[in-house]
Amino acid sequence: MNILVVTYWSYRDALIQTYTLPYVRLIRNRLGDSGKIYLLTIENQFHRMDEQAWKAACTKMEQENIYLIRFKYDHFGLKMAFRFFGIVSKLIRLIKKEKIAFIHSWCMTAGALGYILSVFTKKPLIIDSYEPHADSMVENGTWTRSGIKYKILSWLEKKQSRKAKTVIALTEGMKDYGSRKYGASFDHYYVKPAMVNLEKFEWNEETYQGLRKKHEVEDRVVCLYAGKLGGIYLEEEVFDFFETAYDHWKDRLKIFLLTDKNPEDVKQMMKKRNIPETIMETRFVNYNDIPPYFTLADFAINPVKPVPSKRYCTSIK
Repeated sequence: MNILVVTYWSYRDALIQTYTLPYVRLIRNRLGDSGKIYLLTIENQFHRMDEQAWKAACTKMEQENIYLIRFKYDHFGLKMAFRFFGIVSKLIRLIKKEKIAFIHSWCMTAGALGYILSVFTKKPLIIDSYEPHADSMVENGTWTRSGIKYKILSWLEKKQSRKAKTVIALTEGMKDYGSRKYGASFDHYYVKPAMVNLEKFEWNEETYQGLRKKHEVEDRVVCLYAGKLGGIYLEEEVFDFFETAYDHWKDRLKIFLLTDKNPEDVKQMMKKRNIPETIMETRFVNYNDIPPYFTLADFAINPVKPVPSKRYCTSIK
């Protein structure tokens, strides 16, 4: 049996590496020796891989009978629309050629593509990490309810909810939401937790003290945030919190901000609040380099915007 796994993330994105691939490997191991998984990623500029790196990743994954397929990402618009039709046609040919048995889509954005492929190929659709996306984008102020992005994705969310053979959600409450919002009924509805590899985040005193010494923060109060700012996450409020923390701990405070936010923008937001630059280190790090920062930190924050639809989601953070 072969399966097509559809995502809307880049291969190097932590959402693929730490959230999707562990489950994909579990599925692959249940398929027997000959079963293959074809994993679709949509590559954005930030996580761009050159040909050599991409080929190396493909070779590594093929050893596990997981085959990578990538397409370039563009912002929603005419250019992405044309590219989308190209993606659909190529994937339809792949589904027929490789005798794909199931289309397994991760989240509602990828579920939209999975739904279209399922309609054209008549292959069963599985929606994984089933949670609201269109409504969340409106609630957090990124989209408007009258905008075309919201209307298209909201319509496709309804379609995929009604068509999916199996739904794997993050909360039990999403079942009722899907029924009320989309008029969907679910014969196969499951809830999975957001999990983390505890071996990678195992804490011990010796490592803690060593990392504190390495980063020269032995006697400081260390705050950590690993993630994006803006969009579904708070931004101004995060720096207001940092300001309050600095008022309390003064120069004892140390903040590690692991984000793709432009460091110059971060400096301006710190300057606006009269927080010295020495208090914070801003950098983007590979997902493999995240655990040591959690080991040395005293506390971390998770600034997801508290919008209504988030009650049906499980924050990976």
